[in-house]
Amino acid sequence: MENESGNQEKSMEESTEKKKEVEKKKRSRVKQVLADIAKQVDFWFGDANLHKDRFLREQIEKSRDGYVDISLLVSFNKMKKLTTDGKLIARALKSSSVVELDLEGTRIRRKKPLGERPKDEDERTVYVELLPKNV
Repeated sequence: MENESGNQEKSMEESTEKKKEVEKKKRSRVKQVLADIAKQVDFWFGDANLHKDRFLREQIEKSRDGYVDISLLVSFNKMKKLTTDGKLIARALKSSSVVELDLEGTRIRRKKPLGERPKDEDERTVYVELLPKNV
């Protein structure tokens, strides 16, 4: 009898350890997704991209206060690959150095206004195609 209860305790401990490990992996995946979201949005709203991205610039200019709805970002293919959850996007952008959230957490805008387009931008730009997707 004692052996059976010892085996049950050991089995319960192993089960608890497995659950902890699964939770740890899940938190790690969430952290990675949050980091990927923040990196992508910071790129989209960064100086280098925004000078060339006419669509996003027009969306910002349409808004009186410079905010863009997070649902717009969800419609972008690269964001769809990461998440379609607006709340997760807002969570990822809370500590961004490039964009800020509105009070409701549903819209974002650049922290600093977009400066003038550099005159030598085309000379500093390299266009590359046919690279593998993981580059």
